[in-house]
Amino acid sequence: MRHRLYKIAYFISALMLLGALGLGLFWGDKTQGIHRDTPIELPFAVDPHHTVVLLYFGYVGCQNICTPMLEEIATLYHEHTISSNVGLYFVNLSTPALGAQEFASFFHPDFRGIDLHNTPRQALMRACEAYSSDGLIDRDALEHTPYLYLVTRDDMGSFRLKYTYISRPLNATSLRDDITKELP
Repeated sequence: MRHRLYKIAYFISALMLLGALGLGLFWGDKTQGIHRDTPIELPFAVDPHHTVVLLYFGYVGCQNICTPMLEEIATLYHEHTISSNVGLYFVNLSTPALGAQEFASFFHPDFRGIDLHNTPRQALMRACEAYSSDGLIDRDALEHTPYLYLVTRDDMGSFRLKYTYISRPLNATSLRDDITKELP
């Protein structure tokens, strides 16, 4: 049984890796954001000062993927590479969804943690083409795409998904340049 679970875990990991490579090879330079420019609905309140929003999907307590990524983004905020009128929203994938604000603000006091019910969370994930599944080996973990999403808000209050960043570590110059292009 355990051997079968390992095979399934390797298969799912290989599919996620191929998907990530496919995005990078066919839709843009993998060191930069993949330009998308599609309308998107955000099922949570966004600070009115945030005309640019960074979305990150993860789960509370994630040590291997979320913690390093959120630390990396927090460093960009501390270095003023990312402006204070750009909001980071950590969308918790855990069920039941609890504790996202405490987890997100641990990395930076301005980070917002979002706990959503399953239906709006799944709709947002589909719009962003983000994926998650239960961990096959570690039952307390989730497998998920470690991407960062840049969303903008127009004067009418509508949101557009502009870029998806699939590379790690983040290309800070590319992210900063994209944010600068999108700020009013």
